[in-house]
Order: sequence, then C-alpha cells, then structure tokens
Amino acid sequence: MRRLAACLSLAVGLTAAAIAVPGSTATIASFTPSFTESEHTIAGAPGPSPSAPDPRHCSGTGGSCLLAATLFLPDPLPASPVPAILMQHGFPGDRQVDYVRRAAELYASEGYAVLSWDARGFGSSQGYVMLDSPAHEGADVSLLIDWLAARSEVALDAPGDPRVGMYGQSYGGGIQFLAAALDDRVDVLVARESWHSLVDSLAPNGIIKAQWVSLLYAAGQAFTEGHLAPELTEWLSRVYATNEVPADVAAELHARSHAAYHGQVDIPTFLLQGERDTLFNLTEASRNLAAVAATGAQTKLFWYWGGHGGYANYPGGVNRTWTPTDLMESRQLAWLDRYLGGDTTVDTGPMFEYFDEHGVLQSMGRAPKLVGQTLTLGAGGEVAVKPVGRACPPTGAPTCSYTEASNFSSPGQPGDVEPSDVPGTFVALDTAPLTSSMKVVGDPRATIEVTTATGQDVSLFLKVFDVDALGNATLINRLVTPLRASSGTTHTIDLAGFAHTFEVGHRLRLVVATTDAAYFGTDLADIVTLSAPVTLQLAR
Repeated sequence: MRRLAACLSLAVGLTAAAIAVPGSTATIASFTPSFTESEHTIAGAPGPSPSAPDPRHCSGTGGSCLLAATLFLPDPLPASPVPAILMQHGFPGDRQVDYVRRAAELYASEGYAVLSWDARGFGSSQGYVMLDSPAHEGADVSLLIDWLAARSEVALDAPGDPRVGMYGQSYGGGIQFLAAALDDRVDVLVARESWHSLVDSLAPNGIIKAQWVSLLYAAGQAFTEGHLAPELTEWLSRVYATNEVPADVAAELHARSHAAYHGQVDIPTFLLQGERDTLFNLTEASRNLAAVAATGAQTKLFWYWGGHGGYANYPGGVNRTWTPTDLMESRQLAWLDRYLGGDTTVDTGPMFEYFDEHGVLQSMGRAPKLVGQTLTLGAGGEVAVKPVGRACPPTGAPTCSYTEASNFSSPGQPGDVEPSDVPGTFVALDTAPLTSSMKVVGDPRATIEVTTATGQDVSLFLKVFDVDALGNATLINRLVTPLRASSGTTHTIDLAGFAHTFEVGHRLRLVVATTDAAYFGTDLADIVTLSAPVTLQLAR
C-alpha cells in the first residue's frame, strides 16, 4: 500500500471535476427541449455492500442495491408507447452531470423514453463501484430493462421485452457491450469513447498507463467518497508493486470488456471515438467495430477531434450543442430513428466519417484497414534504457520522454508541456522526403527487431511524427504506443490510429523511446539495439 500511495501522489487533490468531459463546456444553441421527468428508485442486483449505517449499504429486498434513476418522457406524450433509451454516465459521474442531462433532454424531446441512472456506488445509488462487473453493473442493466418493460409509456417487442437501446460515453459506453452480450433484449447501441479491452487500454502491450490509472482511481475515490470496491484498490496495489498486470487481475478486467464477448454483440452499433483520446484511443473503436461487424450487424464509425482529456469535439475549439442540428447528435439521432424507432426511410450516412488534420469532414464506405504500402525506416540504432521504473516526473524532464498530459493539462492549454525526448534514450527513424503526398487513416503496423544487452524485457514507446521540409517535427495527436519488448524477438505491433496526410517534401518519422512520463518504465538499466530494417505498414 505504501507503493500505491507514492504512485498516486501525482494525483493528490484531484476531485471528480478533474476529469475533463469532452463537450461539457458547450454553449447550447437555440433549442427548447420539451419533456417531463420523474425520479425513481429501482432495485438492482445484490451487493457487495458497505455495512450499515453507510448510506451506500444495499438495503433492498434480498440485499439488492437500490439505484437512483430519472425517467424522461416526451411532452406531450404520444398516444402510442415509445422506444426507450438507457443512459449511463462516465467515470466518475452521475446522472446529473451536464452531458447526461443534456442528452437525455434532447432524446426525450425527440420522442424517446430515456432512463438515466447512477451506476452502483455513484451519485445516490447504493453499493460499491465494481467497474462494470457482469454480475453487478451488468445485472443491474437487465433489471432496469425489466423495469422499463412494466412501464405503459414504453413500447414492447414482446411481453417483458421493451424496445430499448443504449447511449453513453466512456464508462457509459463500455457497459453497453456487456449489457448487450448478457441480455438479448438490448436492440441498438450508440457508444462514445468506449473501450474494447480494459487490459489493453490501461496496460497497452503490457505497459502500465500510470498517469491515467492514477487519475481515474483518485478521482473515483473522491467522487464516491471512498466507495470504489475494495478489490479495485487491492488490484491496483499489486499492479503498482509488480509493474505488471497479474493474470487474475487481467482476467477480471477482460471480463469487463467487449473483448470477452465477441460474437455476442450482434445488434446495430454506432461507435464514436476521439482522434486525440489517449485513454481509449481509436484502436479500441476499430476493434469494437470489427467484432460487431463480424456478426453481420449494421455498424457505423465516426472519428471526431475530441476524446478524454478535455479536448473540443470539433475543429476550431467548437463543442457539441445537444441539439437536433448538431453534427454528431444528428448522426446519433438518425441511427436511433432508423434502428430503434424502425424508420427505414432514415439515411444514416456513410459507414465511416472522420475529420482530417485540417478539420475537414471526410467519409468512406468502409472502415479503415491495412493496405499493401510498407515503408522502410532508417537503419535501426542503439539506445540506453534508464532504470526509471515508476519514477518518471509528470512532465518527463530531465529523465524521461514526455508525450501528453493524460488529462492533467490539455495540449495547447495553460500548463501544457511540449513533447520531448531525452538524448541517448531514443532513436528517430525517418523515411526519405516524400515525392507524393501520403494519406494514413487507421492503425499503422510496425515491425521491429529488438535485442537487449541483459536479455531482459524492456519498455519501449513508439511515436509517429510529421517532419516538414525545414525539419520541424510534429507528433501526431500526441499519441504514443507502448511495447514490452523481448530480447531477440521481432515484434509486430499496431500503432495508435490516426488520420493524417504527409505532404510532398515531408518525412514520416518513427521515434522509438525507452521512457515516457505517462507510463511505468523498465526497472533495470540496459542497452537496446534495434536491428534494421524497421518497417511500417500503412492503413487507410
């Protein structure tokens, strides 16, 4: 526990407000929502539960945890029952946060019954936060669906089976895949900024995403007044003590991920993901999309400029407005009207839409994929591994590379620090100047052979830069892909996805560093040799 406390010191003083919610500062455009709302207490699944008299002690029948919920209905209410939408907040949060209320008001005004609720352990709901556990938060959703099925305002597909979709972002996006896998009454999903695998998101390729994990834990404990489940603290303590994710912890995180339920989520699914998101990056959306599409279900993908970290949703610092004419809201409403409302005349638009680096909306009729074009980068090199372990300063200097702030300060905002690398601890591998422009859309795939002097596994951090004709290097979207590399092994790794065109005369640069301030590093000093050739297969 001492090591855990030390590692969390960088997050001391964080509160729930420290998690920057994309779009939460938007100015609401001219739109007058028309709805009614009512408060309800709904019995969820049983504990685990704090002991009485703790206000979050599960006091329902049979030890069930009581969930606080709000039902939004259209006003006036149509004569016929209407489809329903379940809406869970992010982490941390509750049903009263601005981005949940605004969305609930909008969708109710557009003709849906919307049930938002405080996930167990949050807000006014009982129990511990179990981090989207199948037996707890997952079971809670099934009981909420039971509750909706008994409401006269809600349309039914069959007795006990309401016409119901789900909408939410981050924690409220991740629960959707779990709910849809466990309960086939869920009819449609709209998931924003969600994960495919919590293991890969929080410890990509085996490297602990320390800044984000510390922030989420500290903010969750503060928001819930210490009601994260005790096992979450125990898991985190062991992760920090060993600098790896123990097998049993990985299994628990996997069970809370869409990755555990491939083939079971087979309903129309609309995925929206932020191009600058360093918590759940575009790769998570790509993997979610591929898994759902493999079942034959309808899918749609939208990449926007935002993401976890307080970024604006649109180019030019513009945020969403929660109105029917807002770009993303209009896309989401069209998806719900088509696949939940059953209006086959609705056009849901291109299968894939994204903003390019100039802020221009682009589209494709398919998802991004690897293409045949492969680049050979530089001639390898030799770099030193500093034994930083868990001791990188938050802004990197003077001992560690720095890429991004993991929500502590957004790039371009006050307090931001420009990306940097420590001389002698990284190698920069460049293409020749381009003779024609080169578009990359999706996850490039790097192949790299690694040898270490000691034979130990080492932490490496791969980053893609655009280098202009004057030598100015720009790190694309402040993205970094970690790799736990084994000596004497050729590693093939999908890098964090992006959309970017490299212009004529520019060079693509792949930097391989041995430290990054946002992650835990290698415990022991070493020398790493990268053998030529290092290659990069492109996507678009």
